[in-house]
Amino acid sequence: MAKCNRALSSAVFTLPPVLFIVLNFLLDWPVVRASAGLGDREFGDLFLVLESGECFRTIGFDVYSSELTAGLATCPTFVYGSISLLLAAISGVSVGYVLGVFQALLFAALVGLWCRRLFDSKWRGGLVSLAIVASPPVQLMIVRGNLDTWIGILLLLFLVREGVWSETRRLLPLAMATLVKFYTLPLLVVSSFRAGRSAGNGLSRLALFALLAVTTVTVLSDVTKLESLPAPTEASFGFLSFQMYLKYLSFNVPGFVPLLAPILCMLLPLAWRPWRNLLFRVDAADSGFLDISIVFLFVFFAAQNYDHRLFLLTFLVAMALKPSTMFPQTVAWIGYVSAWLSSSLGIQFARGVGSEFLWKIAGAGQLLGDFLLAIFVGAIFIRLIVKVTQWIRFQPHLGRAT
Repeated sequence: MAKCNRALSSAVFTLPPVLFIVLNFLLDWPVVRASAGLGDREFGDLFLVLESGECFRTIGFDVYSSELTAGLATCPTFVYGSISLLLAAISGVSVGYVLGVFQALLFAALVGLWCRRLFDSKWRGGLVSLAIVASPPVQLMIVRGNLDTWIGILLLLFLVREGVWSETRRLLPLAMATLVKFYTLPLLVVSSFRAGRSAGNGLSRLALFALLAVTTVTVLSDVTKLESLPAPTEASFGFLSFQMYLKYLSFNVPGFVPLLAPILCMLLPLAWRPWRNLLFRVDAADSGFLDISIVFLFVFFAAQNYDHRLFLLTFLVAMALKPSTMFPQTVAWIGYVSAWLSSSLGIQFARGVGSEFLWKIAGAGQLLGDFLLAIFVGAIFIRLIVKVTQWIRFQPHLGRAT
């Protein structure tokens, strides 16, 4: 009976996101297609990776060079970790569609199982899991078959197994995610030191160090192979994205001016006392929330990022809505609204229908979304600083315990 109840509970959480994905496959992704976000084909990003794998068999790691791949029509320049390239070479292009469907359904199912851990209420958890997969960045990521879907899957596995697996074992999916794309490396470093503190013996600590060292060296080697980081235009978010608006409006201002807007927005949570009081209460802060905050803050500040990477934002919003996280609920909803507005789907739709008026409306909405996103980023940045400060105070060798 207990097993049946657990299975029923899991079904309540996993069915909404899985059925949403299945329904969109049957309807040919109407929202993404209407905004021209589907591209030339379904799972277009995934097929590009698999095609790079085919080319790797012939030209090796030269697939990272745009100069060498420019004359090869079926060899796109590769921008992911070498482990992805090796797996793509083994898989081949023929598995593209099956792999795309599999990773989409696996992502949706893990979102449901993770929300089951977050929320006691089945219906609230089911609605939150549905809200995650229904958000524009997640739809775009899934329908394009982007490899960030696998980073999402591995991060969800890292979160779902908290308290079930040891800290050391949980590092394995995190290390795999880092090998796909380097932006989870800061979390891997933090988690490795955290696991090292709880490791039972010197051999375990040596294994942790070896895992971190091998992953870091591999990632740095992959980064050096890249000619440059991707530089998206309107399909981007991040600290530097505000410069794009001035570029489109042809405003010539000093370089620091467009950086003032996100900074001021990030300071707003400190100005509102109810928000500030909650953000400084970290006694019940969820560790998973702080972990994903590390990844998202690195993504936000380090570079511009394509909109599908806002799936990290939906994870943070879900955890912020958990009562024990002690996060301002208004700020959490601001974060979710920004996930919709900051997406470039509206601008792509307006461009597709050829309406300059709709393009201006969508552009204003995206600008508003980026302002709201900066407010949310400010809140999680404050929470992270307070948590780190608290941790230092309670380390006898780093500060004064209270």
